[in-house]
Amino acid sequence: MNVVHLRVLAVFVTCIFTFPQNAAAKDIAVLAVDYPPFTSPSSANHGVAFTLLQQRTTNSSIHWVPTYAPPARIAQLIKDDKWCASFYPVNDDIESEKIELSKSLVTIGLVRNSLKAAAFEWDDLSELSGHSVALLRTSHESDFYNQFLDAGLEIIEVESVQAGVDMVLKARVDFSVADNISIELNQHPTLQFSKTPLIITAITLFTNPRCNIPSLSAQ
Repeated sequence: MNVVHLRVLAVFVTCIFTFPQNAAAKDIAVLAVDYPPFTSPSSANHGVAFTLLQQRTTNSSIHWVPTYAPPARIAQLIKDDKWCASFYPVNDDIESEKIELSKSLVTIGLVRNSLKAAAFEWDDLSELSGHSVALLRTSHESDFYNQFLDAGLEIIEVESVQAGVDMVLKARVDFSVADNISIELNQHPTLQFSKTPLIITAITLFTNPRCNIPSLSAQ
C-alpha cells in the first residue's frame, strides 16, 4: 500500500469512528467503488460523481474525502452504521437520505458480447435463466442480487464493472451489469447493451441522517 492510500485510509478511519461525536467535522468520508467514469481514484477529480458533488457544495467548511473499498466492505460498513456518505447504493431497509446530483439519468442494464441484429431485451429476467452474469460483489440479502438468483442465473461476483465487462469479452460469463455511459466510452464493436433496463437513476449521493450533513445547493 503506497503513501497516498495510507493517508486516505487514515482519514477514512477517523471519519468513520468519530462521526457520532463530531458530526460537523470538516472531513467527510464518501464511500465509493472504483467505477470510472463516475468514481475512480485514477480519474480527474475522482470522476464525474465527485465533480458534481463539489459543484453542489457551497459550505467551504466541508471537505469530501473519496474513500474507496470493495462493494462488500462498503455494504458492511453501511450495515454497521459506520458511514456518513456513500455513492454506493444503500438498501431501502437502512435509513438514508438521497441527494440527486445530476439532471440526466443513467441506465443500468446488462451487456453481452454479440454481433446479433436482434435487440437484447426481455419481458422477465427469468428468460435469461441458465446463463451466467457478473455482478459487483455485494450483500446476498439485497433485492438487486436476489432478482438474478430468483431468475435462475449463475452469479459471478467481481470487484469492478470493468472486470465484469472484461469477463464478457473473454467469454467467461454471458452477461455483466454495466451502465450506458461506460459502454459508450468502451466502444468495443461486439458489446451489446440491453434495451431492457434494470435501473434508471440519476447520479445519487446517499447520506446518513445521523451525520447532520449540511444541505447542498440546488441544481
